[in-house]
Amino acid sequence: MAHRTFAIAAVGIIIILVGIIIILWASSCGDDPQPEPTPVTRATETEAPKPTGTSDSDRTPAPAPTSTPISTPIPTPTATATPIPSPTSVPATARPVATTPVSVGERHSCGVRADGTVECWGDNRHGESTPPGGKFLSVSAGDRHSCGLRLDGTVECWGDDSHDQSIPPGGKFLSVSAGGYHNCGLRADGTVECWWRLWRDNGKSIPPGGKFLSVSAGGGHSCGLRVDGTVECWGDDEYGQSTPPGGKFLSVSAGGGHTCGLRDDGSVECWGWDEYGESTPPGGEFLSVSAGGWHSCGVRADGTVECWGPNGDGESTPPGGEFLSVSAGKDGSCALR
Repeated sequence: MAHRTFAIAAVGIIIILVGIIIILWASSCGDDPQPEPTPVTRATETEAPKPTGTSDSDRTPAPAPTSTPISTPIPTPTATATPIPSPTSVPATARPVATTPVSVGERHSCGVRADGTVECWGDNRHGESTPPGGKFLSVSAGDRHSCGLRLDGTVECWGDDSHDQSIPPGGKFLSVSAGGYHNCGLRADGTVECWWRLWRDNGKSIPPGGKFLSVSAGGGHSCGLRVDGTVECWGDDEYGQSTPPGGKFLSVSAGGGHTCGLRDDGSVECWGWDEYGESTPPGGEFLSVSAGGWHSCGVRADGTVECWGPNGDGESTPPGGEFLSVSAGKDGSCALR
């Protein structure tokens, strides 16, 4: 009986131990810490956006602005035209510019090539058609000589020098114009200087003071465009060629015994000798005008050339088509296509 009781007690103890073990195991499993899920971080206003290339589900929404952003507006592309300077002043730092690609004299013509060299053709008895080498910005053909503006602003002349017309003064110029037996140039400060030997000068080589925008040397007179747009002439005035009308002009050209100017409305007005109609220009709008020995020519607004005056050698019968510029000489004309 005692043995039986001991066996039963042992079994009970074993059952109790097993139960305790089960309870401890279950408790151990339930107390293991589980990893907490990573909280989803929402985009804040200071959070940078995701790099390009992430999927739509991963892309962080852009933060809503809390104030009006300051941004630089993108300018709308527009065609910017270079403004034409109003005739008010000549800048102290003005540079020489290419203005005359082709020029007709008494019996010869000269032109500036695309590479800057000068080529002349026609009469060459005085060397007027034999230009020096090197590069030029512009060229002007006179009666029996020619002058060109170098890249550095100096002037060089060649041909007849019987009146010292081919010996230019030193220094820098913005432009040069060769006349009958004299020349005039526009200095960098806007003043005009003319040269030739003072023999029967008629005042042609003594320009007035003050500032000019351009100058043109004719047969025995010269004219310049003032900074206020008015024209002033000096020298021979036998036919009234040195008595310009009042008002504003854009350019002026001195011929043999007459002068022509381009008005600011595009019309042409001429004055002086008019026996052959050289001082009676046609109406309409022009872009430029050139007064020759006895005739005149101008480039129309549509690019065509029209000439007026005597036509004994066909000098006033230009070909058709469009041109960029025209130059009227003594008995002929040349135009640049």
